[in-house]
Amino acid sequence: AQWIEQLRPKEKVVRSTRSRATKLGCRVGDIFLSRKILYNILMAKDFDGQRSGEEVIYVFRRHMVSMIRGFIFFFICVVLGIIPMFIWPENSKMIFLLIIMIFVGLLGLGYSYILWHYSFYLLTSQRLRQNRQKGIFKKIVVDLDLDNIQSASFAVPGMGGAMFNYGTILVQTGAGDLVMSMVSHPETVYNKLEDARHAYINEEDYDLVHDYSDDEDEDEDDSVLDGEISYEKD
Repeated sequence: AQWIEQLRPKEKVVRSTRSRATKLGCRVGDIFLSRKILYNILMAKDFDGQRSGEEVIYVFRRHMVSMIRGFIFFFICVVLGIIPMFIWPENSKMIFLLIIMIFVGLLGLGYSYILWHYSFYLLTSQRLRQNRQKGIFKKIVVDLDLDNIQSASFAVPGMGGAMFNYGTILVQTGAGDLVMSMVSHPETVYNKLEDARHAYINEEDYDLVHDYSDDEDEDEDDSVLDGEISYEKD
C-alpha cells in the first residue's frame, strides 16, 4: 500500500505534464493554423487608400508554389557548388566556393519570397484590390469595384492544384478580365468574393428603394399641405 501511494503523486505529475504538453501543442497548432486569420485582423485595421466605411473582408495571396523559380535557383546554386568538390576533392578552397554558392542561392530565394509576400489581394466591402510587387522598388496596384464585376469563376489545374490546394480565379468585367493565377484556397476565395459582391449589390438596391420611398413620402406630404387630398364626410 505504501509503494502504491508513493506512485500516485508521480502519476499525477505525469498526467499533468502530458495535459500541459497537449494544451501547449494545441495552442501552437492553433497559432499556425490561424496565422491567416491573424493576418486578416492586422490588415483590417487600416491600409493605404481606405475609404470611409470600407471594411476588409479577406486578405489572400498566391500559393507558395509560385516561388518555384526561387527554389530552382537555390537548387542549381547548391549543385554548382557541390560539383567542383568532386572534381577537385583535395582543394580545400572548394568548400568556400560551396558556401558562396549557397549564399547566392539564398539571396535568390529571399528575393522570390519578397515578391511573393508583398504581392497580395485585398477584398473589402466595396472593391477588390490587387497589389503586385514586381521588384524591390516597383509595385502595381489595381482596384476593381464590386459593382463592376459581372461574374466570377475558379478552376483547379489538375493534380498539382488538387494536392497543394491552389487554382485560378477569373473575374469578368465590362472593361476586361482579371485573372488571378495560383491562388491559395481558390474555392474559399471564390465564395468570399461572391458573398461580398451580392451583399454590395443588395445594399445598393436597398438604398435605391429607400430613397424612392422617401421621395414618395415627401410628395404625399406636399399634396396634403396643398389641399389636394379631400376627405368625404358621412
